[in-house]
Amino acid sequence: AGEGNKENSVANSKRRRGWEEMRPAQLKSRAAGAAASARSTVEQHAAILRRVPTVGLLLRDDVQDEDLPDTTAICAEGFVRFHGERRRLLVVHLALDKVRELGRGRCHATPARQLDHLRVQLRKFAEEAGAEWGPCMWPVHGDKVSKALVAMEEFMLMGFIDGMQTLPVWKRALCWLRIYNPEDGGAFLRLIEDQHGTATAFSFSWMQFFAHHLWILAVLCLLMLVIGADPDPSGPHRALWEVGKVGVIVWGAGLAFRRKRLSKELVACTLQRSDTKNPDYVEEGDWAVWAKYIKILFIGMPLLGVFTAAVNLTLLMITNLLVYLIYVWGDCGNLGCIDTERKHGFLGWLSEVCVDIVMAILFELFFLLAKV
Repeated sequence: AGEGNKENSVANSKRRRGWEEMRPAQLKSRAAGAAASARSTVEQHAAILRRVPTVGLLLRDDVQDEDLPDTTAICAEGFVRFHGERRRLLVVHLALDKVRELGRGRCHATPARQLDHLRVQLRKFAEEAGAEWGPCMWPVHGDKVSKALVAMEEFMLMGFIDGMQTLPVWKRALCWLRIYNPEDGGAFLRLIEDQHGTATAFSFSWMQFFAHHLWILAVLCLLMLVIGADPDPSGPHRALWEVGKVGVIVWGAGLAFRRKRLSKELVACTLQRSDTKNPDYVEEGDWAVWAKYIKILFIGMPLLGVFTAAVNLTLLMITNLLVYLIYVWGDCGNLGCIDTERKHGFLGWLSEVCVDIVMAILFELFFLLAKV
């Protein structure tokens, strides 16, 4: 029995040594397989994002294919009922020769550029062939594009996308938390710009900017909690609280300064990358800009003051009316009540409801004036 146990232990040790020698190779093989699978998935999502974008058109039912511009091509069509009215639905994209022509310039024929050119080409046609009411033209974005964008951001954080491979893991994690923002916005912002245009990329850049500064504010608040800052009327912690308030003011001033500088940089970068112009844009002269400031100063500010005074005066009048109804007409000072219903019954309840209705009507009027 002893010799058998000894032989079994020797065999087990040999198998263990063989497994230990084979395990690194298996781990490397599995890692290589996982990396190859991830790269294949990245290529699939990239292929989805490289698809030619399409635009939906909801037109009158008598529109013919010959009426479309030559630079577009139809990929789907049909007739639909829109609120009982027969309409023709077209899904079009930019013609392939036009796509190749866009790709010859200094910029690539990204989906955003193709949609922009489609908008320019179809704008006049949609106005003439569209119905009198209802939607007429819109970009068609499927859920596959949205899922591909989310997946590409995840693969960027894992280092499978060009531009993110050189960053260390900890910096990619900070980028995911929006604590660290690359100078050019990062690969994800460029991908957003290629898919949805500079305006959407501009919005994402603003969100990253404010999220980055909110982390700074969170660190400041955490520091105030750790040191025990307290807004008590007296004591040593009150001084720490005042120092913390000064820190918040400094944070806000720095945020405003960096926001102004970043806005100029983003606008300059957007103008440099964009090769199309807004046909409705009209550049204003210096006198037009000064006229706006004069209107704000001498018309806008006085009207704002009058409006604020009217709202406050209305609140004061409603409050005085309620006090009169409850404590004078309702005699709640002597009866020890809080409404007029105790003395006047249904008439007292009706008077309070009428006051609430009048206040609601007045504030609805104020909301309408605020929109104007």
